[in-house]
Amino acid sequence: MSSPAPQNKYVVAIAGATGNLGKEITHVFLTEYNKFFARVLALVRDPTSPGAQALALQGAEVHAVDESNPGVSLGMALQGVNIVVNALPGSAGELRATVFEASLKNGVEVYFLSEFGTDHHSTNFPGFEHAEFRSKAELAHRARKLAQGKVRSYRRTPDSLWRIAWRLSTIGAPTQRITFISKSDISRALAELALLALNPSTSQSVPDELHMAALLVLMGEGILDLSKNNINELINPGEGKWKWKTVEDHIREILNE
Repeated sequence: MSSPAPQNKYVVAIAGATGNLGKEITHVFLTEYNKFFARVLALVRDPTSPGAQALALQGAEVHAVDESNPGVSLGMALQGVNIVVNALPGSAGELRATVFEASLKNGVEVYFLSEFGTDHHSTNFPGFEHAEFRSKAELAHRARKLAQGKVRSYRRTPDSLWRIAWRLSTIGAPTQRITFISKSDISRALAELALLALNPSTSQSVPDELHMAALLVLMGEGILDLSKNNINELINPGEGKWKWKTVEDHIREILNE
């Protein structure tokens, strides 16, 4: 399925655009997908930081989020925005919810929740709940309740997706599989999903919960094997758009640095 979108039509905003993942997402939207997006907004705390300035040089519109009154500054920045990618970390606290509320008020059509981490629905065991997992679940519930069909919000767990199976003999059975995804592939996947979700002919094909990668914990339970339960073909059918990066690819890149 090709990206069914007119060129230079949409406007995307990335919250946490200078963060570890956010800067990669912003870079991919500005470069590989720039023909689909008329504007790419980088929402940051400090627009004078080296990271923010680097994004500005690439063509991003850098907008400062006033931490003393984030609702107002976000409300102004998100006017006319179609897609919001919330890449803020857990340390951002209530600001993650404020980004959604401002998105809703401004008529944003597609919103990606700030859930780049272990799938808390699968790994938050009773009696061992993690505070961050509880926060994510509460934010997702709150967003869906407020949206009420006005905006499509997606919960994506980039630590539970798809690409590579790696055999380990130290944790669990030696045949247990675990999946991984690179930051660049997460970024491309978000761009493709945004385009699919905005197109009326393909929007219903995008599931509400998106599994997008895996981490190195709990693999003995088989929870992190998403080699079959994934949306690879929806986003990148037959690897026709790009080649998914494998663990071997990543290791070779490191060795060649």
